[in-house]
Amino acid sequence: MKSTLTGLCKLSSDNPPREEELEIQAMDAFEKSGKQNEVGKISLADILKYCTENPEARSWMEYYDDPYELDLNKQEILDAEIDYADESQFPARNPQMTAASDGDRFAYDNGNALSAQLDAPWVKTIESLIPTQYVNERIPASAPDTKLELEWIHGYSAENCKNNVRYASTGEICYHAARAGIIYNSIDHKQRYNLDHTEDIVR
Repeated sequence: MKSTLTGLCKLSSDNPPREEELEIQAMDAFEKSGKQNEVGKISLADILKYCTENPEARSWMEYYDDPYELDLNKQEILDAEIDYADESQFPARNPQMTAASDGDRFAYDNGNALSAQLDAPWVKTIESLIPTQYVNERIPASAPDTKLELEWIHGYSAENCKNNVRYASTGEICYHAARAGIIYNSIDHKQRYNLDHTEDIVR
């Protein structure tokens, strides 16, 4: 009771009751409950009964109790007054509005997006990497007349696969990496490949 009253008084900027007053009320509650000679405890029911019967304790409770509800005239809201239709209507968004709200200036191409992209710092970094003898040359758009050739596969699929290394009857080691099947000859230090898979080998 002391902690509750003190806290409520602080919230309402009121002066809390003196500690002597609270002690008098506590001793009176023990006396009225008939348990003053026991282990120093009374039940919650006894406390509530005392607070409702004692005028001073009841005045504290009524002072900080919820206010009575005023008898206000309540007016029902008609269905016609609720703008259900307006609540589900959103203005149509064009690409420019979408880009502006999402903060993505490249979400649409309005002429300014391309110029902004060309002014990006990484564009100048790439330009500085072009060899000087090719700066003024036009890069051909056609595919080059060369092709890549697989020389060696460094690695082995062990993250998503287990127990996937075998010995062939020839003594060669068979395993896989990504989508490539590999046969390794440890004597000649050569690899042979099977590249027929289109997805990673997982078994």
